[in-house]
Amino acid sequence: MDRLSIEGLTLYARHGVAPEERERGGIYSFDIELQGDFAPAQDELSETVDYMAVIRLVARFNQDHRFRLIESLAHALSDRILRDFPTIRAARVRVHKHPRAPLGLQLGGVAIEVQGERSDG
Repeated sequence: MDRLSIEGLTLYARHGVAPEERERGGIYSFDIELQGDFAPAQDELSETVDYMAVIRLVARFNQDHRFRLIESLAHALSDRILRDFPTIRAARVRVHKHPRAPLGLQLGGVAIEVQGERSDG
């Protein structure tokens, strides 16, 4: 199975449990790995997955939806990618949350990675 990666897509959103996270918003970045049989593409975009269309979907989805948990965001996004792109057999989504350091602690971020797979049947 072939793999196509989209790495470091950074977007602003209003996800989070705390009211200030949902009000103020924050920075999230996405790493997405798409799996499928892309060999038949023969240098034709119409025969493979258009990764710019996937990027636009992620940006729109992130803007239009709010989640309390990044786990919920990652699963919902994986499901949406599989629903909208039938050539993709599996979608691995990693969401990085870049919070402002709480209580003076150093924190590079928090991340979740999920993988959704297309079921045939």
